[in-house]
Parts: sequence; C-alpha cells; structure tokens
Amino acid sequence: MSESATYLGKDGAAWAQTVAHDDPVQRRLAVYALGEIRAQAQPIVPALDAALQDQVNWVRVWTAAAIAKATGDPVRLRRSSRKYRLLRHLCAA
Repeated sequence: MSESATYLGKDGAAWAQTVAHDDPVQRRLAVYALGEIRAQAQPIVPALDAALQDQVNWVRVWTAAAIAKATGDPVRLRRSSRKYRLLRHLCAA
C-alpha cells in the first residue's frame, strides 16, 4: 500500500472538503495545498474547478495557480475561466 500525499498532515480528500469552508483564508490554503498534492491530481480536480467560482477574487487566483500546478493542463484552465480575464492571463504563458 502506498502512502498518500499530504500537506500539513492532511490528505487531498481533507483539503478538498476545506475548499467549501466559510473562511476565505481557509479556502485559499486548501487550494494551495491541493496544488502541492499534485500526485493525486485527478480526485482533487473537481474541488479545484468548483473553487474557480469562489466569490473572493484572490481565492480564484490561487485556485488557478493550483490547477496549473496540479494538472499541468493550461487548456483546462482556459476552458474553466472564460469570464475571468486575470485567470486567462495567468494561464496564457
């Protein structure tokens, strides 16, 4: 059995739940952690996709960075972020 990737002692599933936290600082930490746990990218992508719709703009920016880091797929990010000009700019590189 392989050891699951963690960040600050929590695995991807725990961080994916934190994406829905009431506190935007906790949500930002969660998307950053999910980006760091990129070894388990597939199960966490839905949580990151949902975080692109966060009401707090800086949570969306950190989410864009996490998606790019976790998936290595800038096309996915471009499709997901049509209405967010800054996010499109971040993934245009």
